[in-house]
Amino acid sequence: MKKLLIALPLLLLSLLSPLVVWAQDLDEIKQQLLLDEQSQPVDWTEYQGKWLLVNFWATWCPPCVHELPALDKLDQSLGKERPFRVLAINLGDSRQQLDAFWEKMKWTPSMPIISDEENQLLTSLRLKGLPSSWLISPDGQVVETISGMKEWDSQETMDSLKARMDQH
Repeated sequence: MKKLLIALPLLLLSLLSPLVVWAQDLDEIKQQLLLDEQSQPVDWTEYQGKWLLVNFWATWCPPCVHELPALDKLDQSLGKERPFRVLAINLGDSRQQLDAFWEKMKWTPSMPIISDEENQLLTSLRLKGLPSSWLISPDGQVVETISGMKEWDSQETMDSLKARMDQH
């Protein structure tokens, strides 16, 4: 019984600790040196007051690469209806590696592609795997986390995102 009394609070703490971290995640993202498409530090002011779907991905991750076109379509379509942007944060590739990747893919996304060349976010945000996405409210709160691949351009997903935004 004594072991149970010790183990139960530790279990609860371990289950709740990611929720505590998520409350500060947007600030943590902003504190890292992340680069935009011109290899300049990201100007976060252009995203203030908008819903953000922050997608963490890597070029070596097949599910990540598979969902990029759908994320781009989501950015274009939902961004026309609401103050919304998809921010695709690449983990670990330099801008030169990303340029070569887009050339190989024969495709260039219109959504912002942000680089975390040092791959700092994977550990600092305690990401469990890729792809991972966070829906962040205009006031900077992470309101939903999505692990794994998703069909981002499906009507079901778009309706779900709109409903989540309307609830907040």
